[in-house]
Amino acid sequence: TAAAARLWPEVQQALGLLRQALLRAQDFEPARDVASISIALNDEGEPLLLPRLLAEIQRSAPQAAVHSVRLGRSALRTDLASGRLDIAIDVAQATSADVFHLPLARDPYVVVRHTDQPLTEAAYRAARHVLVSTLRNGRSVEDQALLQAGVERDIAARCQRYDTACRLVAQTDWLLTMPRSLAEPLNAELGNHLLAMPLHLPDVELHLYWHQQRDADPHNSWLRQCVLAAAR
Repeated sequence: TAAAARLWPEVQQALGLLRQALLRAQDFEPARDVASISIALNDEGEPLLLPRLLAEIQRSAPQAAVHSVRLGRSALRTDLASGRLDIAIDVAQATSADVFHLPLARDPYVVVRHTDQPLTEAAYRAARHVLVSTLRNGRSVEDQALLQAGVERDIAARCQRYDTACRLVAQTDWLLTMPRSLAEPLNAELGNHLLAMPLHLPDVELHLYWHQQRDADPHNSWLRQCVLAAAR
């Protein structure tokens, strides 16, 4: 028909682009095919994870521009599906079925204290605490777990960043519960001590997230392999 004849050039062009994409997928070269990468990380994890990941990416795609952006959990699924984000790295959380994820690392909690006195469960329960959360109110991940053990902490201060919280601990007798991998570098020069958690608290699990639509994409698959290598 006349309508089909008018559409045929556009159909041919679309088929040509599809053939090129399929050929490129079979012959994926990171150094040639990766121009930019967008990764969502939280503020605390970025200084620990991004340098190692960047080093891994540059091994095979030295020209790629890497963009680390603020992690927005409410828009995570939409951003991954649309391609605004290639991947996200965050603590374990419930996701929709079309958001794939796998564990990267486990990190035990420690208690940060200005003195090195032994910390008993009774002392932990009686102490005042610093809570770190970017939310205005509500319980933190560790508080939700502690509540299941019947522990409700006395929160003396609530702040947005762990480095700020560590400085508050350095000038008070308050306690701060945080992942060990973050606690070690942040407290090295503050004189604070890292003590064993006197109650059972599940380790923090860090996961890699990507969208189902990107699962077979060679760019995304290569990037996920870079993340896994950097997390070893």
